[in-house]
Amino acid sequence: MIKKDHLKKIIMKYKLKFLKSAKYDKEGIKRYLSKYYPSTPQNFVKKLKSCIENIKEMPYMYSECEYYPNYRRAVVGNCLVFYKINEENKIVEIHRILPGMWDLARYFENNKE
Repeated sequence: MIKKDHLKKIIMKYKLKFLKSAKYDKEGIKRYLSKYYPSTPQNFVKKLKSCIENIKEMPYMYSECEYYPNYRRAVVGNCLVFYKINEENKIVEIHRILPGMWDLARYFENNKE
C-alpha cells in the first residue's frame, strides 16, 4: 500500500497559466450557457475547475490531440480544454476551451507548430 506522504511526492502539481484566449473562451461559454438555466454556467465552471485540478496534478493523463500533436485535450461536458505542458518549467498552459462541435481547425490554423 502506498503511504500518503509518498503519494504526494509522486504527484507534483504544475503551475497553471491561462492564456487570454482561454479566459475569453470560458467567459463566452458561461454567457452562452446562462441563456438556458441559471445553474448551467455554475455547473460548467465546477466541472472545469475539477478538470483543471486534474491537469495540474497529472497533466499527462489526458491524450495528445491527433490533429494538433503539441496539444493535449481534456473533455469537460461538451467542451474541450486544449493545453500544452512545459516540462522544463513545470507549467501547464491552457490555450483554448472550445465547444467540441465547433470547427476546431479554424481556431488552430495559426497555432500549428
